[in-house]
Amino acid sequence: MNMRENKRFKGRNLRERTRRLLAVFLCVCMGLTMLPAMPGNIVNVKAASVDPSVTAFATPSDLMDAFKPDGNGQSTTIGKLVFGKNSNGDAQEWYILGKDNGVAGDNTIIFAANPIIPTWTQVFYSSRSPEYKEYDASRNCTYPSETTISLVRVNHYGTSDLRAVMNDMVADDNIQYFTKSEKDLMNATEVETNDEQNGVNYTTTDKLYALAADGVSQFYIKAGSINNTIILSPSSYWMYADRFWLRSPYPSSSTQALMAKVNSRTGGLFVNDNNPAVRPASNLKLSNVLFASGAQVASDAVVSGKMDKDDNGNSTRAMTLRLNGSSKVIGTVIYDEANSKIAA
Repeated sequence: MNMRENKRFKGRNLRERTRRLLAVFLCVCMGLTMLPAMPGNIVNVKAASVDPSVTAFATPSDLMDAFKPDGNGQSTTIGKLVFGKNSNGDAQEWYILGKDNGVAGDNTIIFAANPIIPTWTQVFYSSRSPEYKEYDASRNCTYPSETTISLVRVNHYGTSDLRAVMNDMVADDNIQYFTKSEKDLMNATEVETNDEQNGVNYTTTDKLYALAADGVSQFYIKAGSINNTIILSPSSYWMYADRFWLRSPYPSSSTQALMAKVNSRTGGLFVNDNNPAVRPASNLKLSNVLFASGAQVASDAVVSGKMDKDDNGNSTRAMTLRLNGSSKVIGTVIYDEANSKIAA
């Protein structure tokens, strides 16, 4: 590395570290603005000797780069976000998988870490008899221009009940799963699926989508757009969870779709079976995200303490996105550098 490249590298490193430290300071300030604005609310502050773990505090750059699985679908740096709610009204957690190069702008793929709809609830399609159905063009499946589609199999993802339910989760009039602000953060992702009846691949573009697999007894499943497929191994992402629906059809069967977790592999099940859970993926735009943090924010108290970690040093508390609040008045913060105090 020559002198010019060395200076350039040091400059990038310094900018990124400065960005992280400023975001940490902002997180402190945001917590302090929750305190009553009364005289004497002075808090002693000590600077941290090291940066917090990326699984407890992540910048937008971290969300794009720090959590990507390797070529074997595994990762020792497992990060989670809290985003939306599941069908029971509980906070929904998602694995962070990194940037999708097939989606415009700064973004990260997220994959439901636990079912958003539990087992024994959701079928892939309502019936397996008859084995074929008329193709419904209103379901917005994109085929090659020279292809004419009249019939599809009942394991056709684009016209499935599974896809319809996930699209309803992000509908404008549905606030059961996501708030309007959360839905505004979600990018639509174009994914590709095989139509075995017509021997061609088609694409669908949705804010929530089911993952894919290449066949039965596979050790990997796939997330991301058609231009940026990320593989996920069971050991890191789905070995210990309930089995869940994938979007891929079962090869050579018109009445079965693939699912994840049969002895930590993919398998098939009849489309009208409601045993698999629903664990979709999505994509979040990061243009308005300041950082993600696992720190708890309370309106009536200052919360402090150490976060629990797993054997790999990853925080076990899922992070929450902190968004740009430049349009909101949140109070005044004064930093007394000489006495290492902050007054809010």
